[in-house]
Amino acid sequence: MGKIEKWKFLLIDWARQTTLHGVRYVAIGDTWIRKFMWLIFVLVCLTGVILQIIDRVGYFYERPIAVNVKINYNQTLDFPAVTICNQNAFRATKASETHRYRLIELLFSTTGTISLQQLEQFNATDLSVEELYTSLAHTKEDFILSCVWKNGNCSHEDFEMILTDHGVCYIFKKKKQDMLVSSSGVDSGLRVTLNVEQYEYMTGPHDSAGIKILLHDSREIPFVHELGQAVPTGTHAFVGVKFMTIDNLPKPYGECDTKKLSHTDFYTTEECYLDCLVDLAYKTCGCRDIYMPDPKGSIPVCTLGAYYSCLVDLKAEFSKSLREDCGCPVPCYLAIYDPSVSYASISNHLVNKLLTSSEATKLVEKFENASEITSKMDKDTFGFFQAIAETFYDKFTQLKEVISSIANCLANQKNVTEEVVTEMTDVYNVKDRIYRYQDYSIEKNFLRGREAMEERTLNNVANAYAEFALVNKRRIERLATENNTDYSSRFELYQLVLDSLTVKKEIAEKARENITLLLSSFISGTPIFNYKFEDLPLAHNPYIVPKPLMNYSMHHNHYMLKYVPKLNSSDFDLMDTVLSMFIDQATIAYENRTVNDTELNYVYERFQYACRTFMFSKSVVYSQGIELPTRVIQERMTSFKNEWSSFNANIVDLRQNLNALVTLLSNITANILPNMEQNIALMKNYTVSSEGNLMNLAHVFLSNETKLLVNILRNFFQEVQTRGQQIHDLTNLLNKPVKNIWTTIITDEDSIDYYNYTDNALFLRNISVVLDEWTGKINELHELDVRQHVFNKDEDFFIANDGVTVHLEKFKNDIVVDGKFLKQNFLQLDIFYRQLSYEYISQHKAYDFFALICDIGGAMGLFIGASMLTIVEIIDLFLIQLPIFKRKEDKKKNGIALT
Repeated sequence: MGKIEKWKFLLIDWARQTTLHGVRYVAIGDTWIRKFMWLIFVLVCLTGVILQIIDRVGYFYERPIAVNVKINYNQTLDFPAVTICNQNAFRATKASETHRYRLIELLFSTTGTISLQQLEQFNATDLSVEELYTSLAHTKEDFILSCVWKNGNCSHEDFEMILTDHGVCYIFKKKKQDMLVSSSGVDSGLRVTLNVEQYEYMTGPHDSAGIKILLHDSREIPFVHELGQAVPTGTHAFVGVKFMTIDNLPKPYGECDTKKLSHTDFYTTEECYLDCLVDLAYKTCGCRDIYMPDPKGSIPVCTLGAYYSCLVDLKAEFSKSLREDCGCPVPCYLAIYDPSVSYASISNHLVNKLLTSSEATKLVEKFENASEITSKMDKDTFGFFQAIAETFYDKFTQLKEVISSIANCLANQKNVTEEVVTEMTDVYNVKDRIYRYQDYSIEKNFLRGREAMEERTLNNVANAYAEFALVNKRRIERLATENNTDYSSRFELYQLVLDSLTVKKEIAEKARENITLLLSSFISGTPIFNYKFEDLPLAHNPYIVPKPLMNYSMHHNHYMLKYVPKLNSSDFDLMDTVLSMFIDQATIAYENRTVNDTELNYVYERFQYACRTFMFSKSVVYSQGIELPTRVIQERMTSFKNEWSSFNANIVDLRQNLNALVTLLSNITANILPNMEQNIALMKNYTVSSEGNLMNLAHVFLSNETKLLVNILRNFFQEVQTRGQQIHDLTNLLNKPVKNIWTTIITDEDSIDYYNYTDNALFLRNISVVLDEWTGKINELHELDVRQHVFNKDEDFFIANDGVTVHLEKFKNDIVVDGKFLKQNFLQLDIFYRQLSYEYISQHKAYDFFALICDIGGAMGLFIGASMLTIVEIIDLFLIQLPIFKRKEDKKKNGIALT
């Protein structure tokens, strides 16, 4: 049998007998298709087995572990150590007293590194960090206001100061037997009321307000900064504690281990790192930080010089990379106090209790003192107040300059106003006198002549003309109709008629002469009489006459054009003719003893017509002409006086506004500004020399007296704006009356002769020149606007003043011990076990070798129906039955034999 046939025979025989399911069908299948199909099935299942075995072997070498959690119920539990830290490390008042405020600012406000030169400026290079923190920290007497432990009293004496990575803290830790609690809930825990003294806060390593609390094993060093729980002010925090213990497995299943530490007796990973850091700090810097342990007392706490020149950089470098070199394993045993914090608002009962306590007065004093220190020492706060104070000084200086400018402007306005008033008053008085003189001249030297003429002749021309005509008509009829033989009586009657008519005719002629004189006097402007006006010489009379107006009055309309010639000529001609006709009728009647009734009636009617015509003509000429100059002059006087009244009313209002501003300004400069300067001097003492205190400034600047000063200033500038606008408007209003007054004066042609005669050059100027001149004067007054000197400088000052008062008012109002203050500074803390049971958490092996064998066997049985015996069969096949192995065996035997 050949080699291949032998192998084939052995494999087929093995396949028929093996416990490996499916292989026999590959070896003895009826057809090749069935063999191929079973081959595919066997290979797929074999692949699944191999993958599962690889996965389980890998899992086995991962050394998996399982965690068991067990709840243990105890009758008592140890209460954790409670470390409480104020979020603020330093007190402002203490820092100021010890002259270390600016040093603290340097240390905790400077970005970048602190140099030794900067520390030397404060002589702080050799100052111990521990002394810095402990001397400036919040004291436990002030920090811990009240304490209750297991429903019994305790006090700040039950707290010890401890230096931690968060600064100076206080730890509540009693003897071991006293720290046992036998029940859960708030009544079996610790309750403290804390005053964080936020009013004392200043720059430091932490910016928050409130506290940080850490619950820990009393044997552990508290890492408050890294692990602590923050609690804000104004709250009642309930910290329910859950206690847990953890057991870890060592290698290869876990990472836990322990090692002896040089500086602490209790091992934790963090304390191991800290122990490493202490050694590194001592080796590198020769000192340690305040929270680093040194039970032997051989390593001093760093000075500020050593801290900032060495330890700061070392800690930063250690945090980044050097921890790996310390070799700090996870501890195999851990005790954990897991806090669960819930919050409520601090109760009003507690607030009222604190407000009514004897400590409230002390709190106010401390609060005010701390606020004064903070406001002066804190650069941002003090710098802000300095800035608004400097702005206030600048704006006040500008305000004084504005007030000075306003004073000068008002003085100039008053001067210019008085100059304008003086000149215009002189002008008005001159022109008013001219008007009165013209009116007087017309009245006395012209109209008085008319009155005399009326009295002597003109009034008699047509006086009782109807009666006169009727009497003479009847007398003529009597001359014609009476059969009186007494010639003497007829002759007397005839003479009576003739005398009557002749006298009337003579009166008419004299009236004609008077009318001619009167009209010619108006036309030529020649006075009829020569009366003296006031103290002026009679020589002025011919020149004061408004000749153009007088002449104009005789022809200014069609009535005058018609009736002046008629009255001066035709009316008297008609009167003379009619009277002559009357005489003729009387003569005929006397001589012929006859009368023509028609002619006599005609003459009778014609005489009455002539009289009526004369009277109408005279009336028209008198009303439309003779009396016109007086009316015109009086109208001119009225119009002129109205313009002057308008000017004078504006001047009165202008003076009133100017005087009101001057009076207000006098009070401002005499009383208000000096008092304001006194207040500013107090403020400068504070902001420049750091003398005095902010509360005194607040009392001064917020007092009613100072508010009154500011209100007076505010009212003054409101008056400047209001009255300045009124003055501005009034100066605008002056233009019209001034223009009208001067236009009336210059363009008055009826006064030109008198201007020339009196050599009044002021009134003889060109109207354009005069108006330009006075426009310039009014514009000068108009441009002297007090408002233009303000330029909103008053608003700038009041805004600056408001900035100061708001700051001072806020400072004053903030220093009040009330509910808000208490909620900003106080908090209550209840720490208790939620339950006395605790969790025990332990690690154990999760996967051993037996589990691995079982998983492998299960996979073989699932996928290919194999077992451990199947593996033996495969080994037997390859190691014993196959010829290749036998041949190797034979060769080996032959080789031994040859040897």
